[in-house]
Amino acid sequence: MTSPDDANPYPYDMPVWVKFPRSKTEEQGDRAVWPRPAGVIEQRVGEDEWQVCVEDMAVAALEDGPVGSARRRAVREQPDRSGS
Repeated sequence: MTSPDDANPYPYDMPVWVKFPRSKTEEQGDRAVWPRPAGVIEQRVGEDEWQVCVEDMAVAALEDGPVGSARRRAVREQPDRSGS
């Protein structure tokens, strides 16, 4: 028997590039020009939909702060992708 994950092209923790706005102005503008920061797949949430963790600290925000507010106060450890 096969599961929905068998055909999943983006498994958990896979590195990806994702369109993501850096500011409210960009968010309200043309998506075709949004930058593509690095991210990793967190989980599949629908047939053609995935939750992605964007790893660009320039867009990180504290829960109660604006975009970029976490740049100096938050650190996320990067997984070792070297395979060693």
